[in-house]
Formats: sequence, structure tokens, C-alpha cells
Amino acid sequence: MTDPPRLISVKATSRHYHSITLTWEEEEHDTPVTGYIISYRSNTDASMEEVKISGKRSSHTIENLKCGTKYALSLIAMNKVGSSDPSQVLSVSTTGNGKIL
Repeated sequence: MTDPPRLISVKATSRHYHSITLTWEEEEHDTPVTGYIISYRSNTDASMEEVKISGKRSSHTIENLKCGTKYALSLIAMNKVGSSDPSQVLSVSTTGNGKIL
């Protein structure tokens, strides 16, 4: 029987004034991953935003973020059987102090 994918790890590998890059690994699986959903929100936003990306990737940069702001981010992997459990929630800040000069 085939199961949904399982994520091994998710890390924030780069952060800048307006972007954060996530990198991930997953278990080897009989059924290939068909896509991912990255969910994120800033500490000042009530609702989550989602980015859907191709299953052929192992990293993604989320852009157009607010400078000097903390974000909560998580990842789900999908295949034709179903979806993984969400990854652990990462708490990552963009660089800068958020002040406009």
C-alpha cells in the first residue's frame, strides 16, 4: 500500500530584508511528490498565506515580505495518495529593523 509523503526536515536557509528561503528533505517514497504548499503569516497578520509549488523542488524563496518582521512558516508535501502532516512551524524574521528612514 502506498502512503502520503513524509517530510524529514524543513529549515530556513537564508533570510534577507524582504525574503526568506526554505529548504526541505523528505523520505524516499514509492509515489513521487507532486507538489508542496508553504503556509506563512507575519506576527501582525491574522490569516495565513499559501504558496503552491512543483514537486520537483527542494527549496523555495518567499518574496515581498516585510522588513524586520517575524514570520511563522510551515510546509506540506502532496502526492497522488494524499498530503503529509504539516512540518513543524518555523519562526523566522526577515533582516532589518522595519523602520522607514
